[in-house]
Amino acid sequence: GVLIFPANLYLAKLSYRYDDRDIIWFITLVMLFGLVGMLAYPILPYTIMQYIVFGVAVFIATNVLEGACMSLLSKTIPASYARGTFNSGFLATESGTAGRAVGDMFISYVGSVWGMDWILNGTFGVLLGVTAVSVGLLKTAY
Repeated sequence: GVLIFPANLYLAKLSYRYDDRDIIWFITLVMLFGLVGMLAYPILPYTIMQYIVFGVAVFIATNVLEGACMSLLSKTIPASYARGTFNSGFLATESGTAGRAVGDMFISYVGSVWGMDWILNGTFGVLLGVTAVSVGLLKTAY
């Protein structure tokens, strides 16, 4: 949590120099790098430092990515969606809440079906796949 405020402050400064899409592209690559480092490989011993360093990288990248996406959303959304009860901020908050709920259910699913030994690779491996697809889609769309 203590690293999120400086990271978002740096994001605010970067947003003056770079397009939001370029920032989203770079942060998604950082997240991909963090997820590759987060996985446990059979030929290498898994260390606590590996979990901490790459876990912090993924955590900061996801939070900064949310800020950059909300910045892009605020610039592209029609003005009519900015008013009323179901405005873009409310919808973004609710979609984030739904994402956390689905994530919790997926972690429980991986633990119950694949076993506790596969929690790390089962959850972050799937997230790595989704992030890799996102990188590919970002590259073709932008």
